[in-house]
Amino acid sequence: MPAATAITNTEIILGIIAFVLNTYLGLAVYMKNPKSWTNRLFFVLVFVLDAYIIVNPVSLHPLSATPENQLSWIRIVMFFAALMGPLLFLLAHTFPHNRISLSPFYLVTTIIVMLFTAGTALSNLVFESISYPMGKPVPTPGVGMPFFFFDFAGFILLAFAVIIGKYRIAKGMEKIRIKYFLGGITGTFTLIGLATVFSVVVFETASLVFLGPIFPVILMIFLAYAIAQHHFLDIKPIIARGVSFIILLLLLAGFYTAALLLVVNRFIPIDLNLLLIFQALLVVTAVSFHFLEQIPGASRTKSSSPHTTTAMRSSPNSRTSWRKLST
Repeated sequence: MPAATAITNTEIILGIIAFVLNTYLGLAVYMKNPKSWTNRLFFVLVFVLDAYIIVNPVSLHPLSATPENQLSWIRIVMFFAALMGPLLFLLAHTFPHNRISLSPFYLVTTIIVMLFTAGTALSNLVFESISYPMGKPVPTPGVGMPFFFFDFAGFILLAFAVIIGKYRIAKGMEKIRIKYFLGGITGTFTLIGLATVFSVVVFETASLVFLGPIFPVILMIFLAYAIAQHHFLDIKPIIARGVSFIILLLLLAGFYTAALLLVVNRFIPIDLNLLLIFQALLVVTAVSFHFLEQIPGASRTKSSSPHTTTAMRSSPNSRTSWRKLST
């Protein structure tokens, strides 16, 4: 039976950074135009990546250190991985339009393949067992692994081809925006595939799996720059400033945490995991308040009272009433 291992501080920090950036940009894109299928598919893909960011460390450090429990969590990771390729393909094919242009036959086929592969990932068809060479968990591929490769790698490569085709025929600002989108998805999903799928199946090592959650940040950095410099998906500059705020906040939180670890911990014993969780809550709280400030209703509420006061002062009826009261 394998020994239980605690999640490392590095994994916690990487997970927090990836989750906050992913969630913020996903909500920003979706709220820009909730009726656009490009924005909807991007938001769904971000949701899947967020779930992957949460589940991946649990698969490496399960609470119950039994082979059966750890294999179950690994299968859940594969479940979300099975959704990534088809969703990325649908996003690439739809981008940057508001409606899905894929024919109904291919759309239904893509969805069926995605759901079927995700279902098989939870069974023993993709990973049938798990072993521990040198104490490291390495799942054993099952008979359904080739089909999973077709779903994961096949749709990702197809998405790359679609975006490259759009890039070649695009012109002007649209070409620049597609270039950053292509760079982001290529870096993110290529590294996810190499670190979490190919390294386990082909090289039979899980030493790079813990890096999986940080790779979506590559896509978010590309998109953040495209938003700030080229108004990616026509997102307003206020969102771009919000993205810069989040990145700065994460850098400050990281610096503050490092200072506490290096200085304070020498004199006062501190639970490092509790410290990191506290820092994460501070970051999430600050992001939430900043996000609420962007809601149009809040700004209207704040600006309503000055207009009302001005209207009352300038109203003829109010001046007449005031004269009657004065006399």
